Amino acid sequence: MLRSTFALLALSSLAACGGTKPAPGVATTTAPPSVAKDVSATPAPSATPVPAEPADTTPRVVARGLGGVFSFAADDTFAYIAKKGGDVVRVPLAGGELKKLGAVPEGNDVMAMTASPEGIYLVVASGGESAIKNKTFGQGALLLVPPEGGAPVKLASGFGMPLSIVLDESKIYWTAEKPAKKPVWSLFSAPRKTGKPMAAKALVENQMSRVFATTKTSALVAGLLGGVTVQPFADTEKPGAPLGSLLQVDAAALVEGGRVVIAGTRLDVEHEGKAIPTVTLGSLAGGAFTTLATHDAEDHLGGLVTVGNRVYYTLVGTTAGRYRDGKLVRISLDDKKVTVIAKDQFQPAKVVATPSGIVWLNERGHFVGGDGDGELVLAPLK
Repeated sequence: MLRSTFALLALSSLAACGGTKPAPGVATTTAPPSVAKDVSATPAPSATPVPAEPADTTPRVVARGLGGVFSFAADDTFAYIAKKGGDVVRVPLAGGELKKLGAVPEGNDVMAMTASPEGIYLVVASGGESAIKNKTFGQGALLLVPPEGGAPVKLASGFGMPLSIVLDESKIYWTAEKPAKKPVWSLFSAPRKTGKPMAAKALVENQMSRVFATTKTSALVAGLLGGVTVQPFADTEKPGAPLGSLLQVDAAALVEGGRVVIAGTRLDVEHEGKAIPTVTLGSLAGGAFTTLATHDAEDHLGGLVTVGNRVYYTLVGTTAGRYRDGKLVRISLDDKKVTVIAKDQFQPAKVVATPSGIVWLNERGHFVGGDGDGELVLAPLK
């Protein structure tokens, strides 16, 4: 399906990455999740402040045996998982049983998702043989799954392949191809909390491939060919100012005080032009970026989140290690200390911050020799 194809291409393109090792950290131990029944109701609002990190951040498995996972999201109480085959399920972060909430239309892959009090927002794309036959391959849609389950509501369509989605207090933002003779990747927007079909508005049409976050006046977006841009909502006719100098961007997140952390690769001109996985810190206002960490030749950057003055990101693993040597890494922006929170993870990818802890997905993909049986892991916060 579409998701696994893009993942394979992304990992192949990162195979030449390199750098220096971060400081050693705490090894992972994975205890089985509890078997408490899932009796919770509507997810709590996502605006609850994230507390300080405890001394013991030993990770634990929230759910295993998930099968193929296309994407996941989380809030204060639950993780929400889009599985291969179309089912959308949830599991308590405290551990417990999976509950099916709904399913996306047959033949669609979930490309990205995010959780909210009004439900789970998904951007999907059509794929498979039927889509090729019907000439609908890659057509996108924005869906909303009710918080307690039910048939997804199609909120918007009429765009091409989507890649990312984020929310602010009043709007939904996602990036997707805009159908045209020469398709361009656009930043789309639509109002939240309507629960009804609506028209999607293309804000920017200049190769904006992914959206990472928004402020009250702008969006933090990645260009199709690399680089991160602050795109003002007041002027969407031209690209905003580029930030940093990374060749390829894997993830970005906002930090308190108008700062931004960007993870990607840069060229090391002193070592035969190798692409070095790098995490950098700068300002939304522009200017020079500071390097926070670089990584080994085969380390592949995955997801990234920020919690207060701390940065958490995943390293997917190395080809030599068959992607069983992935890590969750933390950087303190107070002292720039780099610490490995979890190691020996099997292809960790997307990472989400919740009040309960830092949650990530171990994909365990078939194409890297795994069983394709994804698992969710949580490093606690108290």
